[in-house]
Amino acid sequence: MEAKDKNNQEVFAKHDLRADTLKRISKKVVVETKKMKNIAVPVNSLFGGEEYIKVKKSDWNKIMDIFNKVVSRNHLLETYKKKIFCLKKETTDLTEQAEKLK
Repeated sequence: MEAKDKNNQEVFAKHDLRADTLKRISKKVVVETKKMKNIAVPVNSLFGGEEYIKVKKSDWNKIMDIFNKVVSRNHLLETYKKKIFCLKKETTDLTEQAEKLK
């Protein structure tokens, strides 16, 4: 049980490292998003409807890259949250069992 608990602690450490990486990526995405907002040019609709945004094709590609990073980051975060929750529960259970055996 102690070996299993040690393994779980190592897994936690690995997930913490990945979480830090995701935080750094998130900060970069925020910076890029601000840049994109400054690049976008509002265009009035000819029919009086909602305003449109005009961007260069290269800027549009950057926007889509950022969007894809955010979607994948959110998916990874949810996956890691679930794994961490399960590992914490397992660690708690193993700790309780180890205490009972002592």
